[in-house]
Order: sequence, then C-alpha cells, then structure tokens
Amino acid sequence: LAALHSMLTAGLKWGRWFCVGLVLALLILVRPNALLCVPAILVYLCVTKISLRSKVILSLVFLCGVFILLLSIGVRNYMVGKDFVLVNYSGGVNFYIGNNPESDGISAVLPGYGNDWDEYSIAEMRTSRALKPSEVSRYWATQGFDFMRSHTGQFIRLFIKKSFLLWNGKEISNNQNIYRFVQQSLLLRSLLFFYGSSRWYFAFPSSLILSLAISGIILNGKRKTAVLLPLLCVLAFGFSVALFFVASRYRMVFIAFLIPFSAASVFWLISHLRRKREVFLWILSFIPFLIMTNIDPYSVSMENNALESYNLGNAYLQQGKLDKAKEFYRKGIKANDHFPRLHLNLGTIYFKENNIEQAEEEYLIEISINPQDARAYHNLSLVCERRGKIEDAIMYERKAVEKMVRYTVALGNLGRLYVKVEHYDSALVFLQKAYRLEKKDGKIISLLGLSNLKLGYYEEAISIYEKAVQLNDEEPFVHYNLAIAFIVAGNLSEARMHLLRAVTIKHDFAEAHYNLGLV
Repeated sequence: LAALHSMLTAGLKWGRWFCVGLVLALLILVRPNALLCVPAILVYLCVTKISLRSKVILSLVFLCGVFILLLSIGVRNYMVGKDFVLVNYSGGVNFYIGNNPESDGISAVLPGYGNDWDEYSIAEMRTSRALKPSEVSRYWATQGFDFMRSHTGQFIRLFIKKSFLLWNGKEISNNQNIYRFVQQSLLLRSLLFFYGSSRWYFAFPSSLILSLAISGIILNGKRKTAVLLPLLCVLAFGFSVALFFVASRYRMVFIAFLIPFSAASVFWLISHLRRKREVFLWILSFIPFLIMTNIDPYSVSMENNALESYNLGNAYLQQGKLDKAKEFYRKGIKANDHFPRLHLNLGTIYFKENNIEQAEEEYLIEISINPQDARAYHNLSLVCERRGKIEDAIMYERKAVEKMVRYTVALGNLGRLYVKVEHYDSALVFLQKAYRLEKKDGKIISLLGLSNLKLGYYEEAISIYEKAVQLNDEEPFVHYNLAIAFIVAGNLSEARMHLLRAVTIKHDFAEAHYNLGLV
C-alpha cells in the first residue's frame, strides 16, 4: 500500500520517484514476484504526457531506487554464499510447481515428492553434481519452461484456470484450511466466511473487493491519468501470481492494489445515487462480476481432513502432548491412510515412548507410502542403533542420504555411526559434507576433529577443534581432544592450557588428569 500511495503522489518530482523505487524494492524483498511491477511502472512513465527528458530522468531515478537496495542484498548474498542471488533462489522451483504435467495450479506439490521436498537435494541428485543456489533455481525454471514448450495446450489451460481463481472470491489455502481456523473465532467469523456449495457460494470479503474493484476500473476508465498506474500494477502482479500458482497468501499484494479501485466504485455510487441512470450503470458494472467471483467451475476444495489432523498432531507433538498428537495422527490416517508423514510422526511418538517395534512398523509403512522420504530411513536407522544393529543403522542412514543429499542430520549421524565402528575414513567423507552444510554444529565439528585425529591429520584436527572451542568453550571433551592433537603435534604449552581447561570444567576427568601429568 505504501508503494502504491507513493506512486500516485510522486508527480514529476524525481526525489519522490527514488522513494517509489525504494519502497517497491522492500515489497520485492518479501514478495519477489512484485519485480514484474518494475516494467509496468516504466511503461506508465513512457506513455505519460511529459517530455522525453523527464521520462528518461524519472525512469532512471526510479530504477536507482529499486536496484540500490536489491543489489546490496545480492552483493551480501554473494559475499556469504559466493553466488550472486538477487533476493532468493526459490523462484525456479515455485515456477515449476505451478507449471508441470501434474500441477493443479493451487497446490505446492512437487511431482513424485508430494508437499514435502528439498529442491536443492533433488536438483543435485538429478544433475549428479554440486550446485550453487542460482543453479538450483535455474534448473527448476528450465524444467518449467520445458513443460511450457512441450505441453503448450495444457499450459494454456492451466494458466486460464489460475487466472480465473486469481479473480475468485474463494480463499485458497497454501497448506492450512483458512476457513477451518476462522470457525474458532467469533471475530474472524464476521470478517471472513464462505457459504454455499463447491461451485456456487458467497465468499466474503474477497468476492466483494474483487467485483467492486472491476466496477471501479470500468466506471473510472475515462480518468486515464489516475487509473493507468495502479491498473498496470494490478495486471503485472496478477500475471506474476498466475504464472506460478495461486494461493491466498501469494495474492495478498494483488488484493491490496485492488482496494483503492473498490473504494472508487463505492464513492462513485454514493455520489450518483440521485441519478437513477448512473446507478443502473453501477449495477451493470458490479453485479455480473459479483456473480463471476462467486462461481468456481473447477470446484476447488479446501477440505482435507488428513492434512488438518496432521497439522494438529504436529502442534500437540511440539507441546509434548503425545497422547493428543497420537489421537490426531490416527484420525488423519483414518481419513487418508496414504497421506505423507502421518505414519512417520506416529512412529516418532512410539519411539519417544520406547515402543521400538511399533515405531519400526510405522516407519516401514511410511516408506511403502512415500518411498522418497529420507526422514523415514533416518528414523529406521535410529531404531536399528537402539537395538544394537549398527550395520543395519548405517545401511538405512546411507539410504536417507541417497534420498536427500543435503540432509545434514543424516550426514552427521552417518558420520557418527562410522566413528562408532572406527571406520574413520568413511566417517570423514560424510562429516565433511555435513560440515559444509552446517558450519556451526558443535557435534559435527567434534566428530570431524576426532576422525582427523584418529587418521593422523593433526593440523586439520587442531584447526577443527579450535572452531569447536569457539562454539562451545564449556565442553571438556573438545578441549581434551584438542590437547591430544597438540601433544602429537609437539605443542605442549597449548596442550597444557586445554587440559587444564578440561579438568577445570570436569574435575573427575581422569584421562585429562593423566595426560596433564604426562605433559
């Protein structure tokens, strides 16, 4: 709204157009698809009846306002990740989600992986090489464009459906049923509601805002100077939403751009109430679109009892209310036995309750339903370790890593298991991968240092343990292992210092006392 207001009040003052760029850049940071508003505003400046010199100056000043902020974010991303990413790298995968042979235009579902996926891992597995974030985005965007070229008819039909739903009053949830939550609040029930069948209904307030906005655009069509700029932004942002997939939280900016048009329609009606002919024009500009925004030929339904039970189960699980969580997971399974992660999380509760056999059974069911779920294999690894079957635990953890190559928890745990069986070469491979992904995990760093120490890579072990000490100075075993590396390297003064620190933290640390005596 601040961006729209600044556009409408900027006039021909270049300082204000610089501010327009800055505010729009802030919008782009939270909704990257608003980037399409930039060319829309440039079109407006080009067709405005001002001198060519003014058009060029205002356009350049506006672009400076936009990119001075966006480029600073891009530079920061490059300094941190050694890869130039302007805002984020999720655009590619979101584009593919909305444009693939299995897309319905509204669900955040990746073909073959459901609504739970790691686009980075999948892209790296498919290309068989490590990728930079920008390359991951480019990979998925390419998949989406390939779909557009090879399935042009399907793409056009899908785009028409998304465009229709964009202008529809029904609130399309991304992963939560908005209308179900509304029922828990008396206040919200008066602000947001949906009555009727899946095809014919009345959706408040979006259907009113949308139909009034169309009315406002039609009735104020002669006021080109006032209408053109917000209209271009509406069309540009609406196109950007329909190009990906439609969900209420993604079209919020679109609604915000439309509200002034809705207000203009109401204002027009009030100011023309005494003239019956003009009132009839208002009715013609409003009623047909009110009907259109309350019809859904696609019968999109937000009802998903399995998903809602899953979400409630997760909420209770986070609160530690295991019985309630278990109750809702079972309800979800009853509603849809094949819904991903219901069996996985139910198994997690059994594992917490030390019911290992039941946990294993649930994890195996999850794998049969969702064979790409790396977490199910990881949890099975924990079950096998609890039973003392270390080789089986390693096997399942390796499968978890195969399913999700950037699964830090599985990589770290696989490294730990190899350390446990004293296969330090193998441990080093997976711990190094885990460390590259998570450089501040003290457990991974300690295990990596220990593997280097056992393999005789003392300088590397010292470097890694020093990082571990920086992260957690209160861990006696880190100080002890660092001291051992210093002893082997011949640096006794440093070894003495860290051994003293170890026995200060843990007074009954016998090995540290012994080695301190040797030093």
